[in-house]
Amino acid sequence: MRRASSRLARGVTGPVGRVVLCVVVLVAAAGVAWASQGWRPGGRPDLATALDSVPSNALTFSFTDWAQVRDVFPSDASDGGRLALAASTRDVSTRSVLASTAEGLQKAFGWSVDDLRWEAFSQSAESSVVVTRFEDDLSMTTVQEGLQTSGYTREGDTWTADATDLRAAQVSDLLATVRLYPRQRLLVASDLASAVRAADRVHDGRSRSLASFRPVAETTQALAGATSIFVQRGVLGCSSSEVSDPDDLDAASAALQRVGDLEPYTASGRALSDTGQEGFGGQRLQLAMTFSDPDLARRQLPVREALTSGQFIGRTGQVRDTLRLRSATTQGSTLSLDFDHDPDTDTFMSGSGAALFASC
Repeated sequence: MRRASSRLARGVTGPVGRVVLCVVVLVAAAGVAWASQGWRPGGRPDLATALDSVPSNALTFSFTDWAQVRDVFPSDASDGGRLALAASTRDVSTRSVLASTAEGLQKAFGWSVDDLRWEAFSQSAESSVVVTRFEDDLSMTTVQEGLQTSGYTREGDTWTADATDLRAAQVSDLLATVRLYPRQRLLVASDLASAVRAADRVHDGRSRSLASFRPVAETTQALAGATSIFVQRGVLGCSSSEVSDPDDLDAASAALQRVGDLEPYTASGRALSDTGQEGFGGQRLQLAMTFSDPDLARRQLPVREALTSGQFIGRTGQVRDTLRLRSATTQGSTLSLDFDHDPDTDTFMSGSGAALFASC
C-alpha cells in the first residue's frame, strides 16, 4: 500500500457465487515439502491433498479441518448443527460453506460436517469448488444410500437431483450434481455439471491443480496445521485488508510515512487455530504473504512488523487489545506474522476488514 487512499478492485472473500463440492486427489505439489503438518495415514498431509484438488485457475482457497474442530469442542457439541454452531461462535468454521447447511445435510443424507475429516473451498472467476473428505468410520454405502433416498438419479458415480426438491428438503441446490470417489472417500457436488466435469479432469491428472502455482503453495505451506485457512491469489488480500474508511486514511498515511511503503505480494493468507480457552490463550492467528523474491520479503518484514503495534487503524482501540505478536519471520519469499488472539474480540477469517499490516 504505497498510498493509504489507493483502492484496488474488491476480491472475492466469502463463499458466494456458484458453489461446487469437488473432490480431486494427488496431483504433484510443485515440489513443496509439507513438513510443518503431520502426515496422515495414506502418505500425504490432508492440506496438501486439498490444495491439489483445486483447479489451477482458483483465485481463493479455504480449508477447514473438521477433525481439529471436533478435538477442540466438547463431545456434547459434536453432532451436525450443534458442532457447526459451536465452531461458528469462535470463527473457526467461517471458511466452510457446509457449516450453514449442517442440519439439512443430516436430515437429507444421514451425514453432516461431524462426519468430515476436512473441507476445502475455492473460487475462480467462473465457478466455486468445495472438496470434502469423509472420516473413515462413515460407510460410503451410507453416503450413496442417502443420495438415493433423497431422490437423486445415478449415472455411474455421478448423482443428480432437482434443485426445487433440494430446497424443499432444506438442502442447498448447490448440491444438485454430486460426484463420489468411493475409494478416496471423497465427494463432489455442484449446481453446474460442467464444474464437476472440470474438477474430474484435475482428479485424473488431465488438468493442473492450484498447487502448481508456487506462490499459493508456499503461502499455504506457511499456514499448515491450522484449523481454518484462507488463501488469496495475487493482490486480492490487499483490497480485502485495506484501510478504506475516509476517517482512517490520514492515520494510515502517517503510519506508512513513519515505517515505509507496503509492497504488493503474489499470494497471501491467514489461518486460525483454537485451543478452546478464553483470552489470549484461546487462539493463534497467522498471516502469510509470499513476495516475488526473498529480498523483497526481508525488506517488508520490519515495515509490516512495525504496524502490528499501536493504534489498530481502521478498527477500534490498540492492536494489542486484539492481537499480540508472537513472531515475525521470513522463509524464502514468504513473510509470516504470528499472533496470539483473543476470540472475544475482532474476527478475521471472513477475509475482510482493515488490517494495514496485511495490506499493500
